[in-house]
Amino acid sequence: MNSLLLINKPIGLSTFDLIRHLKKAIKPDFKVGHAGTLDVFADGLVVLLLGDATKTFTDFQEHPKTYLATARLGISSPTLDIEGELTIQKNYVSPGRETIEQTIKDFPQKYDQTVPSYSAAKHQGKPLYKHARSGKLLTKTKPVTIHNLELVAHKNPLVTFKATTSSGTYIRQLSYDLFRKLEIDSFLSNLTRTEIGPYKLQNAATLEDLYNQNWKQYLVTIC
Repeated sequence: MNSLLLINKPIGLSTFDLIRHLKKAIKPDFKVGHAGTLDVFADGLVVLLLGDATKTFTDFQEHPKTYLATARLGISSPTLDIEGELTIQKNYVSPGRETIEQTIKDFPQKYDQTVPSYSAAKHQGKPLYKHARSGKLLTKTKPVTIHNLELVAHKNPLVTFKATTSSGTYIRQLSYDLFRKLEIDSFLSNLTRTEIGPYKLQNAATLEDLYNQNWKQYLVTIC
């Protein structure tokens, strides 16, 4: 086995949950890994690496990723997503569509992004979210590239945008940074990953496909 399996991860499962489902459904006699995780609150494309394909993990760090994201304006969350405690912003004023479009247009293509305090990134061998839960908020940054950013829909207080970014970019942080330029608090209420490099969500299997043995038609063989 030397293949990729494209999976549409549902909301509420981790990437490692997908691997557990795969092992339960097909009982593989080969190694199973992944090409990058996706937050539990998000859905969309995850690439599982099967057999010798597990050796290609680093190759996927070069692939850009595309997301469809919806931000809820006027409310903040310490986790920057729907899983945190929500706080209403006082004196919130809804921006117009033109203001949002201009802010998106002016957003830098490259910047040093703050790593969210509630993330699995590690400091001294310990995930940042564990530091945060103990009351210690640590600041780390990493350079990211925003290849494309465009407004999809605006219906106050919700803004949906499409983003294509370098691998490792935190979309919830990108969303927060975008709207802070307008001095607006926000959190990410929905997130769907639609593409990883040349691989697309529309070609991905579902959990049901794993259990009804239709998963093989979604394999991508690596030469």
